[in-house]
Amino acid sequence: MNTQFKLENTKYHLIFIFILSLNYLFPLIIFKEITLFYHDVLDVGIVYYHVLGKYLSGDTGSIDAFLAGNIKVEYLRHWLKPYTLIYAIFSTQFAYWLTEILIKITAYISFFILAKKISNNFFFITLSCALYACINFCYI
Repeated sequence: MNTQFKLENTKYHLIFIFILSLNYLFPLIIFKEITLFYHDVLDVGIVYYHVLGKYLSGDTGSIDAFLAGNIKVEYLRHWLKPYTLIYAIFSTQFAYWLTEILIKITAYISFFILAKKISNNFFFITLSCALYACINFCYI
């Protein structure tokens, strides 16, 4: 492969990753912070990760938020997920955005690996990767 072809491929990646980042940049410019577009996300995993992250940080009383302490921490299905550690280290808001961005990057890269085996049209590959990453919401 020549260098010009590799440079053109990198341009496609940068263009579509920039388009993906507009979802975060527009609210950051307008509202001075990243906003949550999907309000239904708050009843899926964020609450569990927040409480379990506080529990891992040493606040053992936080586990009482689950049905007044009737659910033991060992029975929660989110206990052993790596996201819980991210919520223990960082603030809840930063941890949410970090996990969402990591999920989108992972979706982009994994679909790129798959699409590269199916097609040779690099523009189509990067476009489909960006579309696939867009439909992956952070419902963890």
